[in-house]
Amino acid sequence: MSAVNATSFLAIAVIVSLLSVPTWAQPDLSANSVFGPGSVQAGASMSFSRDISNIGTPFLGSFVYDIRLSVNTTISVSDPLVATITSSNLGFATGNATIPSGLAPGNYFVALIVQPLATEFNTSNNVVVSAGTVTVLAGVPDLAAVAIDGPTTAATSSTISVSRNISSVGGPLTAGALLYQVRLSQDTTITSQDPLLLQIGSTTLGQLNVNVTIPGGTPAGPYYLGLVVATYPGETNLANNIVVSTTTIDVVDTSPVLTSANPTIGALSGGDTITLSGTGFVEPMAVSIGGSLATMVSVTSSTAATCVTPMAPGGTPGQVDITVSTSLGSFLLVDGFRYGSPFPGSGEDLELTIGVNGTPTGDPFKTALPGDLITMHFTSPGGTFDGWGAVLIGQLYATGGPGPFAIPGFPEVQVDTSGAIVILDGNGPSPFGPIVYNPAGITIPFLYPGGLSGMTGIAQAFCVTPIAANGLFATSDALTVTYP
Repeated sequence: MSAVNATSFLAIAVIVSLLSVPTWAQPDLSANSVFGPGSVQAGASMSFSRDISNIGTPFLGSFVYDIRLSVNTTISVSDPLVATITSSNLGFATGNATIPSGLAPGNYFVALIVQPLATEFNTSNNVVVSAGTVTVLAGVPDLAAVAIDGPTTAATSSTISVSRNISSVGGPLTAGALLYQVRLSQDTTITSQDPLLLQIGSTTLGQLNVNVTIPGGTPAGPYYLGLVVATYPGETNLANNIVVSTTTIDVVDTSPVLTSANPTIGALSGGDTITLSGTGFVEPMAVSIGGSLATMVSVTSSTAATCVTPMAPGGTPGQVDITVSTSLGSFLLVDGFRYGSPFPGSGEDLELTIGVNGTPTGDPFKTALPGDLITMHFTSPGGTFDGWGAVLIGQLYATGGPGPFAIPGFPEVQVDTSGAIVILDGNGPSPFGPIVYNPAGITIPFLYPGGLSGMTGIAQAFCVTPIAANGLFATSDALTVTYP
């Protein structure tokens, strides 16, 4: 063999000898022992001690080991993994592992599994099981509000179905039903000030459809749904007890709204047919006037209805409220109707009506501006005073100030003699002779030219006749016209 070949052979032999490290010259990690506490609660942190040694050749770097729990001493990958730790410390050491919150209570062995190094040849000593068991106690309940969803639109006072999802990621619910709320919010921050739609106890976890009602009077607009799960006995994690819907509900206000009644005044005995104006009227609709139900309620459109008035409360005159109610809500019109006149006459068969740019009515309060057409109409509807002279008397006084002074002994007279103006005296001479009450009544129209700003005029129809109740005269209810 030449010198060159001998040298090459020797080099190759050295390389092979370096690469062929015998197994006894490689690292060999050994799981020697592991200990846990006597007991631990599911969901809590468990401390443990372990002993890991290297009975092979030294190595540089770190190693990885797992901690598992097992109901027996045969360890498999199906046993709950509670910790995976990277370490460079051999020998005795302590650590912490988190017990799954849903782990069933019971006795468990603690297993230490050292993951083999890349160059490790012996893995038969990489697993060790604790000599005793750890008792896992029932975990602390941890309710989670997972999701809530509803329809895209909803009407006020309507009932809608919403889907809520609640889970328990902690221990069992041993204290009975859970309590939760559904709230409506204009933003994604749910507070106790947001309208409460539902508060209920339940033993059902997971997804569940429930019915809630949108409160009447809720302003129209977009709203989020909020699911709020109350703190369960023993629960400590409250960070997941509230969830907000990812989309909004467009709330539409369809509750009834009452704007006016016509006429606004009626007899103490009731029985007057009035027309109600507003929005959101639907059948069936109930109408309450002064706390008593009206009869013959008829909804003619979404903006109009008619009814017959009940008797005045206590049979006494005065302003009363009107309430309209449908399946979608209610509305209260304060002082929407008056029983009896604020300026009553003798209560006999005389009637005065006044119109401003329209048909005369018995509304006791009218307003006129310069250029308005004021029409006064007075009649004896039952014909009692037909053929007797018609008289119309008026008076002016400062708006907001004291009105005409009462005439002692004559409460049916609403104008006083000191400032009364005779608008028409049917008993006096005229080119046509006496002006008397007749079936058609008497109409006096005139154009208000202005000049009475800040004043209020009051008018009252009279009939001077011995057939009147007092033997002298009968009077209508008086009406007013205010001139701003």
